[in-house]
Amino acid sequence: MAIPQFATLFVRSDIIKGITHTFCGHECNDMIIRLFCAVHGTVYYLNKNMSCYRQFTETSWTKRMGVQRNKLIKHYEGIIPFLLNYDQYTHGIFSKAIKACIERRQFELALMKGEYSKARKMKNYTTSSLKRKIYISLGTIAPRLINWLRQK
Repeated sequence: MAIPQFATLFVRSDIIKGITHTFCGHECNDMIIRLFCAVHGTVYYLNKNMSCYRQFTETSWTKRMGVQRNKLIKHYEGIIPFLLNYDQYTHGIFSKAIKACIERRQFELALMKGEYSKARKMKNYTTSSLKRKIYISLGTIAPRLINWLRQK
């Protein structure tokens, strides 16, 4: 099942009003709103195309974040405290999934920051594709080469 995009989300207004900035942390993005809403009632899934997602268009979030690496790093770093708050908020019901999500974010952060040796020691390295493992291994041996390739 695909994760619904925000354009296709229908939520009761009282639930949205209950989302506080303190709960959200650094920003209140689509994922945070979806997770918050999911614990406040029944969720229905319609297996239909309900909108068009503008991934990688000039004005899209994905394109802007891809170009501004520091903003993407800050975004990923901000999600981790939210997930920890969410785990407390849900009394640990989703702890296993939240822990896995945090581990994925930390793995991606290590790669974005060029910390290839650190990434190789993480659980997510073992489940990475062969291509990605080679990339990370090269980053460990020759980080300048990988950084140069990344810029091209």
